[in-house]
Amino acid sequence: MQCTEAEWKILELLWQHGPRSMPEIIRALEPETGWTRHTVITLLKRMQAKGTVS
Repeated sequence: MQCTEAEWKILELLWQHGPRSMPEIIRALEPETGWTRHTVITLLKRMQAKGTVS
């Protein structure tokens, strides 16, 4: 299974800081990435389909 660079950013955040809510993920990544809520939701849906998050 391959992850995109964007997916890796989310995975690294979750590995370092454990379970997080959607708002927590967005707040943590927004300064570095500029991602909106919709971007994070889209990425997490793709990752869930791949089985990398649940």
